[in-house]
Amino acid sequence: MHTADAIGKEIFVFRGGNGKDYLNDLHSLNVDQLRWEKVDAKGLYPPQRANHSSAIIKHNLYIFGGWDGTKRLNDLFSLNTITLEWTEVLAEGSIPSPRAGMSLTNLNDKLLLFGGSGHSALCYDDLQIYDPETNRWCSKEVMYKKEKKSPQARAGHSTNLAGTRLFIIGGSYGPNYLKDVSIIDTDPPPKIEIKKDSKENLLENLRSKINDPQYSDIKFIVEGREFYAHKIVLSLISEHFQRMFCSGMQESKKSEIIIDDVSYPIFSSIMHFLYTGEFEFGAEMEGQEHSLEHLHEFLRLSDRYILNEVKMY
Repeated sequence: MHTADAIGKEIFVFRGGNGKDYLNDLHSLNVDQLRWEKVDAKGLYPPQRANHSSAIIKHNLYIFGGWDGTKRLNDLFSLNTITLEWTEVLAEGSIPSPRAGMSLTNLNDKLLLFGGSGHSALCYDDLQIYDPETNRWCSKEVMYKKEKKSPQARAGHSTNLAGTRLFIIGGSYGPNYLKDVSIIDTDPPPKIEIKKDSKENLLENLRSKINDPQYSDIKFIVEGREFYAHKIVLSLISEHFQRMFCSGMQESKKSEIIIDDVSYPIFSSIMHFLYTGEFEFGAEMEGQEHSLEHLHEFLRLSDRYILNEVKMY
């Protein structure tokens, strides 16, 4: 359950397990000389793991997730294969939930992640993309032809990109081993669609602007992390923000506001509700969204922001 990636004349192997322990050492094979070397890289090594995934973008080797012997992971590390230095990538956006056995593919110098096995061996069928240029994860919805079924949720599969088509091959779901092949066209021809009504378009556009720096005129800093928002949206939904931005308060003149008494996952979920009227609990709250501690924090924050709908929920 290691990974092996070719770049130039080297194949880099990042360790999985040896039957007894989970490891994090790195080796390279020179394909001309057929000689192995243990790579003594600098920086912060990824913690020990197996069943992780990897991909090469330009001269960087990326390692994502896996299993460390006690839990599944969703961290991301990058090895500069020129300077031989490891870096932990602290990405923003919709970070994939912890998992193992997923696939990682280079698509136009972006990381394309599919599937994997999560909490309680639950398998995923989601498609996630990490863009190194913006340092953000985002989820991608796949449109399927009527006569075609979506790829079944799975782990331990393999993916290969042939032209613009992503081939998803085999894998397993629980005790069931799969022998199917699914194909996703990553650059399909444009479709002619009947235009949606303006209300539906507005709701979709609002959803796409959640924590999006484009057109944002206010940035919140919560637990050291940035969350981008739009004053007009917050003011229309929340009386609290309307007072903050429209009544001459000190915050109305600022473009950055520090929130220091609430956790980032709770704040993010509240912001998602303001933009969509729905809750979305990120990976950091998986299985904990209804804990007494989080319910209390939701209630306290919704009371402050005068969000009666959230309080009733």
